[in-house]
Amino acid sequence: MPPSSIGPLYCETPTGPFSFPAEPVNFFTNAAIVIFAVLAFWTLRKFQSKAYDAYLLAALLLLTGIGSFLWHRFRTQTTLILDVVPGVLFLLVFIYAWARRVWGTYGGAAGLIGLYRDWE
Repeated sequence: MPPSSIGPLYCETPTGPFSFPAEPVNFFTNAAIVIFAVLAFWTLRKFQSKAYDAYLLAALLLLTGIGSFLWHRFRTQTTLILDVVPGVLFLLVFIYAWARRVWGTYGGAAGLIGLYRDWE
């Protein structure tokens, strides 16, 4: 693994001069995340959905797949941020969108506030 890499060493993590990618299995399985994001966009467009939060979730899923792909390839501080931030945003938007559909707009906000309170 290159000296600039960060993160834990796994059994799949190669060492030595030929450490491309840093985590080969995760590097290639991130393609599934990207494929599901593309399928989500295709489905939303096919049915001409007006669920704009679903479009946002599909975009965040795509960014999560790309960010994770980059993290498992390079394992730098920047690519770690590109991996984590879209994933966390996806979860927050998902919780809000789900709670809003179940309990209305105020329920969505309450869901996020409740999640924040649990983190403290």
